[in-house]
Amino acid sequence: MIHLGNHPEVALCVRCGYWASHQAREIEDRSRTGPLAAVRSRLRSLRGTVIRHGWHRHPILGPPLRWIGKHMP
Repeated sequence: MIHLGNHPEVALCVRCGYWASHQAREIEDRSRTGPLAAVRSRLRSLRGTVIRHGWHRHPILGPPLRWIGKHMP
């Protein structure tokens, strides 16, 4: 369990903490312009496509895609 810095009464599991971090980054990027925000937005879109098609569950393509997904913003 992890506790939020500004709200120590709130505890999240580690996986939920990663999810919350990604959601916060996405919300912050909505108000930003620039090349890095555009790249992160495109990567999120590409990740959504992979998940929607189920390619991350493919026996050959899945492991590399999941590895990449762990290390991308």
